[in-house]
Amino acid sequence: MRPTSLALVLAALAALSACSADADPDPAPARSLPSASPSPNALPEPVDPLSPMPAVESPAPTGSQPACAAAGLTVTDADLLADEQQLQEVFAIRTTGGPCALRGWPAVTLLGPDGAPLTVTTRQVGRATTLTLSRDSSLSFVLSTPRTQTCQDVSTVAVRLPGTSRTLRAATTMQVCDRALTVSPVQRSQDDEGAEH
Repeated sequence: MRPTSLALVLAALAALSACSADADPDPAPARSLPSASPSPNALPEPVDPLSPMPAVESPAPTGSQPACAAAGLTVTDADLLADEQQLQEVFAIRTTGGPCALRGWPAVTLLGPDGAPLTVTTRQVGRATTLTLSRDSSLSFVLSTPRTQTCQDVSTVAVRLPGTSRTLRAATTMQVCDRALTVSPVQRSQDDEGAEH
């Protein structure tokens, strides 16, 4: 190394030593600053697609739907099934509300052409299960009576569906014979076929 270059290097080292001597010999320990509050214009955190929370629009699974409310339900005479022993009138149940559940037997009163209740002996048959009713489906129940010569005309069926507190009415041309009527539980059979009538 040339003497001139050595002199320059020594001068630079001396300047660095002077700077270090002027520095605080015992600097205060560094403190962590509080994190800045998010800006009101900051974008929201992305949604975790694997989150256990279901999407808002996902329907609840079958069996966990709320009980149906009479306000959104309708009952209509959908079909007549007859054989040598009995007459069966199928009534369709539809809803204009959200998905809901029905289970059990409807309470039924038959009204004659004059609007007066008919005296009949009613018996429940079948096995009840919890079923979900939605706008794109229907349920049904069946009123059966023996097929005999002693029959009365029925003009209206007053129905209180299971779990509801309001009576719904359905016009009908059915007959009740021998003052005997059997009532099925709410079911999902023959209902789609009856809905077409």
